[in-house]
Amino acid sequence: MTITKHNPKDLFPPYRNYSHAVEVGGDSRLLFISGLNGYLADGKTMPDSFEEQGEIIWKHIGSILKSANMTYDNIISLRTYLASAEYDEPNVNYG
Repeated sequence: MTITKHNPKDLFPPYRNYSHAVEVGGDSRLLFISGLNGYLADGKTMPDSFEEQGEIIWKHIGSILKSANMTYDNIISLRTYLASAEYDEPNVNYG
């Protein structure tokens, strides 16, 4: 079994003792993406709106998948935690 960390350069810098994603390989591969936020690449700037943060997070997910030679089609499970119920509707109707 191999373990590969994925920290693409176009994402915000990973925190100490953190990876944006970890791939577990062997006969098959699994990619575990850590909880992401809407920070821009500088790691300090985040848009105010939920929708803009969502756009950035989906770009981050795409970058991580690409670094593992995967696409959005490889996602089999996704969990979203919202700061407030007011974001439920735009979250469900995203994209």
